Order: sequence, then C-alpha cells, then structure tokens
Amino acid sequence: MKDYSELVQQVIDGQEDPILAYAEIKKQLDFLTKCKEQIEDHAKEEAAKFGKSFEYKGFKIEVREGGRQWNFKNIPEWQTYSKAVKDCEERAKAAYSSYEKGLNTCDENGEEVALPEVTFRKPSLVIKELKK
Repeated sequence: MKDYSELVQQVIDGQEDPILAYAEIKKQLDFLTKCKEQIEDHAKEEAAKFGKSFEYKGFKIEVREGGRQWNFKNIPEWQTYSKAVKDCEERAKAAYSSYEKGLNTCDENGEEVALPEVTFRKPSLVIKELKK
C-alpha cells in the first residue's frame, strides 16, 4: 500500500507532480468510499449486538439512531409559500443579472428590486480517469 502522507510531503517539497498525485489520491478515495458503502450495513448490524456505545479493538464505537427528516411538500400552505420564495429568488437573480450588464434593475411596476448577496465557491478540480 502506498504511503500517501509521504506522497503529500513530496508534492509540498516539489518532488512529485501535484496533479498526478491529486488524481491518484482521488481515485483511491473513490475506491475506498465504494468499499465502505458495501460493508456499512454489515458493520452496523454487527455493532448493534454490542449496544449503543462500546470500545472495540482500540476504537470507540457509537451506534446512533437516524435523525428526523421533515418533508412539507404535501402541505398546500407550504407549497404556496415555497412558490412565492422561488418567484422572489428568480426576480432577484434576474435583477442581479441586469445589474451586472449595467441595465435597469426595476420590476414590471418600476419598483427597484433588492439585489441578493452573491458569493462564489472556490474553484474545483475535476479528475476523471480515461478508459484505456
């Protein structure tokens, strides 16, 4: 098994190609994530035999119940308000787009539309292995 902490240090020291190292680590991470997903239910089933919290071969293990999830989509009142929020967001996005182009940011009634705050996510690096 490759020593990835050594690979990281080699990249930092300028001894290893950072793009190739990033791609290799991402590939390994994707593989390990799939492996973990395949055995997760088995591990949960086994852990349930020991109770909610226990120590096991040098690990502290906790079995936690899933949290509640709420879905309001079946409530007509929620649907009405949700649509109103979406419409408001679309008007604000359109006004911001007009603002960027130096155009008018008023709605159809001549009222100034409040502009949303805009932030940008950091750039990402997408790596896909080419099939041979």
